[in-house]
Amino acid sequence: MTCIKKDAEQNTKGTLTLAKKIVYGSGEITPSLMFPMISSFLLFFLTDIAGVAPVAAASIILAGRVWNGLLNPTAGFISDRTQSRWGRRRPYVLFSALPQALMFMLIWRVFPSLNPGMKALYYTMVLFMFYTSSAFWGVPYNSLGMELTDDYNERTGLSIARTLLAAPFSILATVVPSLIIAAEKNVSAKIFNLSVINGALALVPPILIFIYTKERYAEFRVKQEIKKEASLASLFKSRPFICSNIIIFSHKCALGIQEGFLIYYVSYWLNRKEQLAIFLPTMGIAWLSTMSVWKTITQKYGKKAANIAACAVWAAGLLIQLTLTETTPLYLVIALQALIGIGYGYAHVVPQAMIADVADYDEYRNGSRREGLIFGFWNMFATLGGAVALLPASLLLAWSGYVPNAVQNPVVRQTIRLFMAFGPTAMLMVCVVATLFYSISRERYYEIRADIDARRAGVGVAAHALASSTKNI
Repeated sequence: MTCIKKDAEQNTKGTLTLAKKIVYGSGEITPSLMFPMISSFLLFFLTDIAGVAPVAAASIILAGRVWNGLLNPTAGFISDRTQSRWGRRRPYVLFSALPQALMFMLIWRVFPSLNPGMKALYYTMVLFMFYTSSAFWGVPYNSLGMELTDDYNERTGLSIARTLLAAPFSILATVVPSLIIAAEKNVSAKIFNLSVINGALALVPPILIFIYTKERYAEFRVKQEIKKEASLASLFKSRPFICSNIIIFSHKCALGIQEGFLIYYVSYWLNRKEQLAIFLPTMGIAWLSTMSVWKTITQKYGKKAANIAACAVWAAGLLIQLTLTETTPLYLVIALQALIGIGYGYAHVVPQAMIADVADYDEYRNGSRREGLIFGFWNMFATLGGAVALLPASLLLAWSGYVPNAVQNPVVRQTIRLFMAFGPTAMLMVCVVATLFYSISRERYYEIRADIDARRAGVGVAAHALASSTKNI
Protein backbone atom coordinates (compact mmCIF):
# COMPACT_ATOMS: atom_id res chain seq x y z
CA MET A 1 0.00 0.00 0.00
CA THR A 2 2.99 2.28 0.55
CA CYS A 3 3.85 2.00 -3.14
CA ILE A 4 0.30 2.89 -4.08
CA LYS A 5 0.40 5.94 -1.85
CA LYS A 6 3.71 7.04 -3.30
CA ASP A 7 2.52 6.65 -6.89
CA ALA A 8 -0.81 8.31 -6.11
CA GLU A 9 0.97 11.44 -4.95
CA GLN A 10 3.14 11.78 -8.05
CA ASN A 11 2.55 13.11 -11.55
CA THR A 12 0.15 15.95 -10.87
CA LYS A 13 0.55 16.80 -14.54
CA GLY A 14 0.72 14.80 -17.74
CA THR A 15 0.72 11.03 -17.71
CA LEU A 16 -0.88 9.37 -14.71
CA THR A 17 0.53 6.25 -13.12
CA LEU A 18 -1.59 3.11 -13.16
CA ALA A 19 -1.81 3.23 -9.37
CA LYS A 20 -3.21 6.76 -9.44
CA LYS A 21 -5.81 5.79 -12.03
CA ILE A 22 -6.87 2.79 -9.96
CA VAL A 23 -7.10 4.72 -6.69
CA TYR A 24 -9.03 7.63 -8.13
CA GLY A 25 -11.02 5.54 -10.60
CA SER A 26 -12.27 3.26 -7.83
CA GLY A 27 -14.44 6.17 -6.71
CA GLU A 28 -16.67 5.57 -9.73
CA ILE A 29 -17.66 2.28 -8.13
CA THR A 30 -19.59 4.18 -5.45
CA PRO A 31 -22.22 5.77 -7.74
CA SER A 32 -22.18 2.68 -9.97
CA LEU A 33 -23.51 0.60 -7.10
CA MET A 34 -26.42 2.98 -6.58
CA PHE A 35 -27.40 5.11 -9.56
CA PRO A 36 -27.98 2.29 -12.10
CA MET A 37 -30.59 0.87 -9.72
CA ILE A 38 -32.21 4.29 -9.41
CA SER A 39 -32.13 5.06 -13.14
CA SER A 40 -33.32 1.65 -14.33
CA PHE A 41 -35.66 0.48 -11.57
CA LEU A 42 -36.86 3.27 -9.28
CA LEU A 43 -39.82 4.30 -11.45
CA PHE A 44 -40.87 0.67 -11.85
CA PHE A 45 -40.23 0.02 -8.14
CA LEU A 46 -42.46 2.92 -7.11
CA THR A 47 -45.30 2.06 -9.51
CA ASP A 48 -45.34 -1.74 -9.45
CA ILE A 49 -43.87 -2.64 -6.03
CA ALA A 50 -44.38 0.30 -3.66
CA GLY A 51 -47.83 1.10 -5.03
CA VAL A 52 -47.33 4.74 -6.05
CA ALA A 53 -49.32 6.10 -9.01
CA PRO A 54 -47.21 6.58 -12.20
CA VAL A 55 -47.52 10.39 -12.38
CA ALA A 56 -46.88 10.74 -8.63
CA ALA A 57 -43.86 8.42 -8.87
CA ALA A 58 -42.36 10.38 -11.77
CA SER A 59 -43.05 13.66 -9.94
CA ILE A 60 -41.20 12.38 -6.85
CA ILE A 61 -38.20 11.37 -8.93
CA LEU A 62 -38.30 14.64 -10.87
CA ALA A 63 -38.46 16.72 -7.68
CA GLY A 64 -35.52 14.85 -6.16
CA ARG A 65 -33.38 15.24 -9.23
CA VAL A 66 -34.24 18.90 -9.67
CA TRP A 67 -33.22 19.46 -6.05
CA ASN A 68 -29.98 17.56 -6.68
CA GLY A 69 -29.34 19.52 -9.85
CA LEU A 70 -29.86 22.91 -8.22
CA LEU A 71 -27.69 21.90 -5.27
CA ASN A 72 -24.70 20.84 -7.39
CA PRO A 73 -23.40 24.36 -8.18
CA THR A 74 -23.70 25.22 -4.47
CA ALA A 75 -21.68 22.13 -3.56
CA GLY A 76 -19.05 23.12 -6.11
CA PHE A 77 -18.94 26.73 -4.90
CA ILE A 78 -18.45 25.63 -1.29
CA SER A 79 -15.87 23.00 -2.24
CA ASP A 80 -13.82 25.53 -4.25
CA ARG A 81 -13.53 27.72 -1.16
CA THR A 82 -12.91 25.04 1.46
CA GLN A 83 -9.55 25.25 3.24
CA SER A 84 -8.37 22.38 5.43
CA ARG A 85 -5.31 20.26 6.05
CA TRP A 86 -6.97 17.57 3.88
CA GLY A 87 -7.61 19.85 0.93
CA ARG A 88 -10.72 21.17 -0.82
CA ARG A 89 -12.25 17.92 -2.10
CA ARG A 90 -11.27 14.92 0.00
CA PRO A 91 -13.17 15.84 3.20
CA TYR A 92 -16.44 15.84 1.27
CA VAL A 93 -15.59 12.59 -0.51
CA LEU A 94 -15.08 10.91 2.86
CA PHE A 95 -17.74 12.45 5.09
CA SER A 96 -20.62 12.55 2.58
CA ALA A 97 -20.27 8.85 1.76
CA LEU A 98 -22.06 7.50 4.86
CA PRO A 99 -25.28 9.56 4.67
CA GLN A 100 -25.41 8.90 0.93
CA ALA A 101 -25.25 5.13 1.51
CA LEU A 102 -27.81 5.18 4.33
CA MET A 103 -30.34 7.19 2.34
CA PHE A 104 -29.87 4.89 -0.64
CA MET A 105 -30.86 1.92 1.50
CA LEU A 106 -33.98 3.68 2.78
CA ILE A 107 -35.15 4.47 -0.77
CA TRP A 108 -35.96 0.78 -1.28
CA ARG A 109 -38.09 0.23 1.81
CA VAL A 110 -41.74 -0.67 1.17
CA PHE A 111 -44.59 0.31 3.52
CA PRO A 112 -47.82 -1.40 2.35
CA SER A 113 -49.87 0.01 5.23
CA LEU A 114 -49.20 3.67 4.41
CA ASN A 115 -51.80 5.64 2.50
CA PRO A 116 -50.82 7.10 -0.91
CA GLY A 117 -50.10 10.56 0.52
CA MET A 118 -47.76 9.26 3.22
CA LYS A 119 -45.98 7.03 0.72
CA ALA A 120 -45.36 10.00 -1.54
CA LEU A 121 -44.09 12.08 1.40
CA TYR A 122 -41.73 9.33 2.59
CA TYR A 123 -40.10 8.69 -0.78
CA THR A 124 -39.84 12.43 -1.48
CA MET A 125 -38.05 13.09 1.83
CA VAL A 126 -35.66 10.15 1.47
CA LEU A 127 -34.81 11.06 -2.12
CA PHE A 128 -34.14 14.67 -1.14
CA MET A 129 -31.75 13.57 1.61
CA PHE A 130 -30.05 11.08 -0.70
CA TYR A 131 -29.53 13.65 -3.44
CA THR A 132 -28.25 16.22 -0.94
CA SER A 133 -25.49 13.93 0.27
CA SER A 134 -24.90 12.79 -3.30
CA ALA A 135 -24.25 16.37 -4.44
CA PHE A 136 -21.68 16.94 -1.71
CA TRP A 137 -20.00 13.65 -2.62
CA GLY A 138 -20.12 13.65 -6.41
CA VAL A 139 -19.12 17.24 -7.18
CA PRO A 140 -15.93 17.24 -5.04
CA TYR A 141 -15.00 13.76 -6.32
CA ASN A 142 -15.26 14.77 -9.96
CA SER A 143 -13.58 18.11 -9.30
CA LEU A 144 -10.67 16.24 -7.74
CA GLY A 145 -10.27 14.31 -10.99
CA MET A 146 -9.91 17.53 -12.97
CA GLU A 147 -6.83 18.40 -10.94
CA LEU A 148 -5.01 15.10 -11.50
CA THR A 149 -3.84 15.64 -15.08
CA ASP A 150 -3.55 18.48 -17.58
CA ASP A 151 -3.09 16.23 -20.62
CA TYR A 152 -5.84 16.25 -23.30
CA ASN A 153 -5.69 12.53 -24.13
CA GLU A 154 -4.90 11.46 -20.57
CA ARG A 155 -8.18 12.94 -19.38
CA THR A 156 -10.03 10.69 -21.79
CA GLY A 157 -7.91 7.80 -20.52
CA LEU A 158 -8.83 8.66 -16.93
CA SER A 159 -12.54 8.70 -17.83
CA ILE A 160 -12.14 5.30 -19.49
CA ALA A 161 -10.28 3.92 -16.46
CA ARG A 162 -13.06 5.10 -14.15
CA THR A 163 -15.66 3.45 -16.32
CA LEU A 164 -13.75 0.19 -16.70
CA LEU A 165 -13.31 -0.12 -12.94
CA ALA A 166 -16.97 0.64 -12.28
CA ALA A 167 -18.49 -1.35 -15.15
CA PRO A 168 -18.69 -4.76 -13.40
CA PHE A 169 -20.44 -3.18 -10.42
CA SER A 170 -22.77 -1.18 -12.67
CA ILE A 171 -23.71 -4.35 -14.54
CA LEU A 172 -24.36 -6.20 -11.28
CA ALA A 173 -26.46 -3.28 -10.03
CA THR A 174 -28.77 -3.82 -13.02
CA VAL A 175 -28.57 -7.60 -13.47
CA VAL A 176 -29.36 -8.60 -9.89
CA PRO A 177 -32.51 -6.43 -9.60
CA SER A 178 -33.60 -7.74 -13.00
CA LEU A 179 -33.31 -11.31 -11.76
CA ILE A 180 -35.17 -10.45 -8.56
CA ILE A 181 -38.03 -8.81 -10.46
CA ALA A 182 -38.21 -11.64 -13.01
CA ALA A 183 -38.43 -14.25 -10.22
CA GLU A 184 -41.50 -12.45 -8.76
CA LYS A 185 -40.94 -13.89 -5.26
CA ASN A 186 -40.33 -11.69 -2.18
CA VAL A 187 -39.31 -8.89 -4.53
CA SER A 188 -39.54 -5.99 -2.06
CA ALA A 189 -37.49 -7.74 0.66
CA LYS A 190 -34.81 -8.88 -1.77
CA ILE A 191 -34.51 -5.44 -3.36
CA PHE A 192 -34.05 -3.86 0.07
CA ASN A 193 -31.40 -6.44 1.06
CA LEU A 194 -29.57 -5.74 -2.18
CA SER A 195 -29.62 -2.00 -1.45
CA VAL A 196 -28.02 -2.65 1.96
CA ILE A 197 -25.22 -4.68 0.36
CA ASN A 198 -24.61 -2.09 -2.37
CA GLY A 199 -24.68 0.79 0.11
CA ALA A 200 -22.13 -0.89 2.36
CA LEU A 201 -19.78 -1.63 -0.56
CA ALA A 202 -20.10 1.97 -1.74
CA LEU A 203 -18.34 3.15 1.44
CA VAL A 204 -15.02 1.50 0.59
CA PRO A 205 -13.75 3.64 -2.36
CA PRO A 206 -14.17 7.01 -0.58
CA ILE A 207 -11.91 5.78 2.22
CA LEU A 208 -9.22 4.73 -0.28
CA ILE A 209 -9.44 8.04 -2.12
CA PHE A 210 -9.15 10.03 1.09
CA ILE A 211 -6.04 8.12 2.17
CA TYR A 212 -4.20 7.66 -1.12
CA THR A 213 -4.78 10.85 -3.12
CA LYS A 214 -3.23 14.27 -2.72
CA GLU A 215 -4.61 17.61 -3.88
CA ARG A 216 -2.76 20.55 -5.36
CA TYR A 217 -4.93 22.92 -3.33
CA ALA A 218 -2.22 25.27 -2.03
CA GLU A 219 -1.31 26.37 -5.56
CA PHE A 220 -4.91 27.18 -6.42
CA ARG A 221 -5.47 29.05 -3.15
CA VAL A 222 -2.57 31.35 -4.08
CA LYS A 223 -4.08 32.07 -7.45
CA GLN A 224 -7.40 32.89 -5.87
CA GLU A 225 -5.66 35.49 -3.72
CA ILE A 226 -3.58 36.93 -6.57
CA LYS A 227 -6.27 36.92 -9.27
CA LYS A 228 -9.53 38.78 -9.05
CA GLU A 229 -12.41 36.35 -8.67
CA ALA A 230 -14.18 35.84 -12.01
CA SER A 231 -17.88 36.58 -12.15
CA LEU A 232 -20.50 33.88 -12.42
CA ALA A 233 -21.87 35.58 -15.53
CA SER A 234 -18.56 34.95 -17.30
CA LEU A 235 -19.27 31.23 -17.29
CA PHE A 236 -22.45 31.68 -19.29
CA LYS A 237 -20.59 33.75 -21.88
CA SER A 238 -18.29 30.80 -22.58
CA ARG A 239 -19.26 28.76 -25.63
CA PRO A 240 -17.46 25.57 -24.46
CA PHE A 241 -19.24 25.79 -21.10
CA ILE A 242 -22.66 26.26 -22.71
CA CYS A 243 -22.09 23.52 -25.31
CA SER A 244 -20.76 21.03 -22.78
CA ASN A 245 -23.87 21.53 -20.63
CA ILE A 246 -26.22 21.09 -23.59
CA ILE A 247 -24.29 17.95 -24.54
CA ILE A 248 -24.64 16.38 -21.11
CA PHE A 249 -28.28 17.50 -20.68
CA SER A 250 -29.39 15.95 -23.98
CA HIS A 251 -27.25 12.87 -23.42
CA LYS A 252 -28.75 12.27 -19.98
CA CYS A 253 -32.27 12.82 -21.37
CA ALA A 254 -31.65 10.08 -23.93
CA LEU A 255 -30.07 7.82 -21.34
CA GLY A 256 -32.85 8.48 -18.82
CA ILE A 257 -35.54 7.47 -21.30
CA GLN A 258 -33.65 4.35 -22.33
CA GLU A 259 -32.81 3.17 -18.83
CA GLY A 260 -36.11 4.14 -17.22
CA PHE A 261 -38.26 2.72 -20.03
CA LEU A 262 -36.28 -0.43 -20.80
CA ILE A 263 -38.03 -2.55 -18.20
CA TYR A 264 -41.43 -1.53 -19.60
CA TYR A 265 -40.24 -2.18 -23.16
CA VAL A 266 -38.92 -5.64 -22.37
CA SER A 267 -41.86 -6.60 -20.15
CA TYR A 268 -44.79 -5.23 -22.15
CA TRP A 269 -43.68 -4.85 -25.78
CA LEU A 270 -41.32 -7.80 -26.20
CA ASN A 271 -43.12 -9.85 -23.50
CA ARG A 272 -39.75 -11.15 -22.28
CA LYS A 273 -39.69 -10.09 -18.66
CA GLU A 274 -37.92 -13.30 -17.70
CA GLN A 275 -35.01 -12.33 -20.01
CA LEU A 276 -34.62 -8.79 -18.64
CA ALA A 277 -31.32 -9.66 -16.94
CA ILE A 278 -29.76 -10.27 -20.37
CA PHE A 279 -30.32 -6.84 -21.88
CA LEU A 280 -28.30 -4.39 -19.77
CA PRO A 281 -25.26 -6.67 -19.36
CA THR A 282 -25.21 -7.16 -23.13
CA MET A 283 -24.97 -3.41 -23.70
CA GLY A 284 -22.30 -3.03 -21.04
CA ILE A 285 -20.14 -5.89 -22.30
CA ALA A 286 -20.46 -4.67 -25.90
CA TRP A 287 -19.15 -1.20 -25.25
CA LEU A 288 -16.42 -2.40 -22.89
CA SER A 289 -15.14 -4.78 -25.55
CA THR A 290 -14.88 -1.90 -28.06
CA MET A 291 -13.29 0.59 -25.66
CA SER A 292 -9.83 0.30 -27.21
CA VAL A 293 -11.33 1.15 -30.61
CA TRP A 294 -13.05 4.23 -29.23
CA LYS A 295 -9.87 5.33 -27.48
CA THR A 296 -7.99 5.10 -30.78
CA ILE A 297 -10.70 7.12 -32.53
CA THR A 298 -10.52 9.79 -29.84
CA GLN A 299 -6.73 10.05 -29.98
CA LYS A 300 -6.74 10.27 -33.78
CA TYR A 301 -9.76 12.45 -34.47
CA GLY A 302 -10.51 14.19 -31.14
CA LYS A 303 -13.37 14.18 -28.65
CA LYS A 304 -15.86 15.95 -30.90
CA ALA A 305 -15.64 13.37 -33.66
CA ALA A 306 -15.75 10.48 -31.17
CA ASN A 307 -18.85 11.85 -29.45
CA ILE A 308 -20.69 12.38 -32.74
CA ALA A 309 -19.80 8.88 -33.92
CA ALA A 310 -20.94 7.32 -30.63
CA CYS A 311 -24.27 9.18 -30.76
CA ALA A 312 -24.79 8.06 -34.37
CA VAL A 313 -24.23 4.40 -33.51
CA TRP A 314 -26.53 4.70 -30.49
CA ALA A 315 -29.33 6.37 -32.51
CA ALA A 316 -29.04 3.82 -35.33
CA GLY A 317 -29.56 0.99 -32.87
CA LEU A 318 -32.60 2.71 -31.33
CA LEU A 319 -34.27 3.20 -34.69
CA ILE A 320 -33.58 -0.35 -35.83
CA GLN A 321 -35.18 -1.44 -32.56
CA LEU A 322 -38.53 -0.42 -34.05
CA THR A 323 -38.43 -3.61 -36.11
CA LEU A 324 -38.36 -5.90 -33.06
CA THR A 325 -41.42 -7.87 -31.99
CA GLU A 326 -42.09 -10.52 -29.38
CA THR A 327 -41.42 -13.19 -32.04
CA THR A 328 -37.99 -11.81 -33.05
CA PRO A 329 -35.29 -14.44 -32.40
CA LEU A 330 -33.40 -13.78 -29.19
CA TYR A 331 -30.00 -13.66 -30.91
CA LEU A 332 -31.15 -10.74 -33.09
CA VAL A 333 -32.50 -8.87 -30.07
CA ILE A 334 -29.21 -9.38 -28.26
CA ALA A 335 -27.18 -8.28 -31.29
CA LEU A 336 -29.16 -5.05 -31.49
CA GLN A 337 -28.71 -4.37 -27.77
CA ALA A 338 -24.98 -4.81 -28.29
CA LEU A 339 -25.03 -2.21 -31.09
CA ILE A 340 -26.87 0.24 -28.85
CA GLY A 341 -24.40 -0.45 -26.04
CA ILE A 342 -21.39 0.26 -28.25
CA GLY A 343 -22.73 3.77 -28.89
CA TYR A 344 -24.30 4.77 -25.62
CA GLY A 345 -21.43 3.44 -23.49
CA TYR A 346 -18.79 5.62 -25.07
CA ALA A 347 -21.11 8.60 -25.36
CA HIS A 348 -21.17 8.39 -21.56
CA VAL A 349 -17.37 8.75 -21.34
CA VAL A 350 -16.63 11.70 -23.63
CA PRO A 351 -18.59 14.45 -21.81
CA GLN A 352 -16.67 13.70 -18.60
CA ALA A 353 -13.39 14.31 -20.42
CA MET A 354 -14.73 17.48 -22.08
CA ILE A 355 -15.71 19.22 -18.84
CA ALA A 356 -12.16 19.04 -17.50
CA ASP A 357 -11.00 20.92 -20.62
CA VAL A 358 -13.73 23.49 -20.02
CA ALA A 359 -12.30 24.16 -16.54
CA ASP A 360 -8.90 24.90 -18.10
CA TYR A 361 -10.53 27.15 -20.69
CA ASP A 362 -12.22 29.07 -17.87
CA GLU A 363 -8.89 29.58 -16.11
CA TYR A 364 -7.37 30.70 -19.43
CA ARG A 365 -10.08 33.34 -19.88
CA ASN A 366 -10.58 34.51 -16.30
CA GLY A 367 -7.44 33.62 -14.37
CA SER A 368 -9.23 31.69 -11.59
CA ARG A 369 -9.63 27.98 -10.93
CA ARG A 370 -13.28 26.92 -10.47
CA GLU A 371 -13.50 23.17 -11.08
CA GLY A 372 -16.10 22.69 -8.37
CA LEU A 373 -18.45 25.38 -9.66
CA ILE A 374 -18.04 24.30 -13.29
CA PHE A 375 -18.63 20.65 -12.55
CA GLY A 376 -21.49 21.63 -10.25
CA PHE A 377 -23.34 23.29 -13.12
CA TRP A 378 -22.41 20.45 -15.47
CA ASN A 379 -23.79 17.88 -13.04
CA MET A 380 -26.88 20.04 -12.50
CA PHE A 381 -27.70 19.85 -16.20
CA ALA A 382 -26.88 16.13 -16.23
CA THR A 383 -29.26 15.53 -13.33
CA LEU A 384 -32.00 17.70 -14.80
CA GLY A 385 -31.66 15.89 -18.11
CA GLY A 386 -32.28 12.53 -16.51
CA ALA A 387 -35.17 13.94 -14.48
CA VAL A 388 -36.91 15.71 -17.35
CA ALA A 389 -36.87 12.49 -19.37
CA LEU A 390 -39.07 10.67 -16.89
CA LEU A 391 -41.92 13.17 -16.79
CA PRO A 392 -43.13 12.78 -20.40
CA ALA A 393 -42.55 9.04 -20.07
CA SER A 394 -44.86 8.77 -17.06
CA LEU A 395 -47.44 11.09 -18.63
CA LEU A 396 -47.50 8.95 -21.76
CA LEU A 397 -47.99 5.83 -19.66
CA ALA A 398 -50.88 7.42 -17.80
CA TRP A 399 -52.44 8.83 -20.98
CA SER A 400 -52.29 5.49 -22.80
CA GLY A 401 -54.01 3.65 -19.94
CA TYR A 402 -51.10 1.79 -18.34
CA VAL A 403 -52.08 -0.61 -15.54
CA PRO A 404 -49.25 -1.97 -13.31
CA ASN A 405 -48.69 -5.73 -13.30
CA ALA A 406 -51.30 -6.42 -15.97
CA VAL A 407 -51.62 -7.26 -19.65
CA GLN A 408 -51.41 -3.91 -21.45
CA ASN A 409 -53.75 -2.70 -24.18
CA PRO A 410 -52.40 -2.09 -27.73
CA VAL A 411 -52.19 1.69 -27.24
CA VAL A 412 -49.91 1.27 -24.20
CA ARG A 413 -47.69 -1.21 -26.04
CA GLN A 414 -47.29 1.01 -29.10
CA THR A 415 -46.64 4.05 -26.90
CA ILE A 416 -43.82 2.22 -25.16
CA ARG A 417 -42.37 0.99 -28.47
CA LEU A 418 -42.39 4.39 -30.21
CA PHE A 419 -41.18 6.45 -27.26
CA MET A 420 -38.33 4.00 -26.62
CA ALA A 421 -37.01 4.71 -30.15
CA PHE A 422 -37.86 8.32 -30.96
CA GLY A 423 -37.51 9.88 -27.50
CA PRO A 424 -33.78 9.17 -27.05
CA THR A 425 -33.04 9.71 -30.76
CA ALA A 426 -34.45 13.26 -30.68
CA MET A 427 -32.22 14.13 -27.74
CA LEU A 428 -29.17 12.60 -29.43
CA MET A 429 -29.73 14.91 -32.38
CA VAL A 430 -29.55 17.87 -29.98
CA CYS A 431 -26.36 16.39 -28.52
CA VAL A 432 -24.74 16.17 -31.96
CA VAL A 433 -25.59 19.78 -32.83
CA ALA A 434 -24.13 21.03 -29.54
CA THR A 435 -20.99 18.94 -30.14
CA LEU A 436 -20.51 20.57 -33.55
CA PHE A 437 -20.44 24.00 -31.86
CA TYR A 438 -18.06 22.89 -29.08
CA SER A 439 -14.90 24.88 -29.82
CA ILE A 440 -12.06 23.16 -27.91
CA SER A 441 -10.19 20.96 -30.35
CA ARG A 442 -7.03 19.12 -29.35
CA GLU A 443 -4.84 21.74 -31.02
CA ARG A 444 -6.73 24.59 -29.38
CA TYR A 445 -6.49 22.87 -26.00
CA TYR A 446 -2.69 22.62 -26.16
CA GLU A 447 -2.50 26.33 -26.98
CA ILE A 448 -4.61 27.05 -23.89
CA ARG A 449 -2.45 24.79 -21.72
CA ALA A 450 0.73 26.50 -22.87
CA ASP A 451 -0.68 29.90 -21.91
CA ILE A 452 -1.87 28.64 -18.50
CA ASP A 453 1.49 27.02 -17.73
CA ALA A 454 3.25 30.28 -18.57
CA ARG A 455 0.99 32.20 -16.20
CA ARG A 456 1.42 29.63 -13.42
CA ALA A 457 5.19 29.91 -13.69
CA GLY A 458 4.81 33.54 -12.64
CA VAL A 459 3.14 32.60 -9.34
CA GLY A 460 5.15 29.46 -8.66
CA VAL A 461 7.39 31.06 -6.02
CA ALA A 462 4.41 32.50 -4.15
CA ALA A 463 2.66 29.15 -4.31
CA HIS A 464 5.66 27.37 -2.79
CA ALA A 465 5.87 29.95 0.00
CA LEU A 466 2.21 29.62 0.88
CA ALA A 467 2.38 25.81 0.76
CA SER A 468 5.14 25.91 3.35
CA SER A 469 3.38 28.42 5.59
CA THR A 470 0.06 26.51 5.53
CA LYS A 471 1.46 23.03 5.93
CA ASN A 472 -0.24 22.50 9.27
CA ILE A 473 -3.57 24.21 8.48
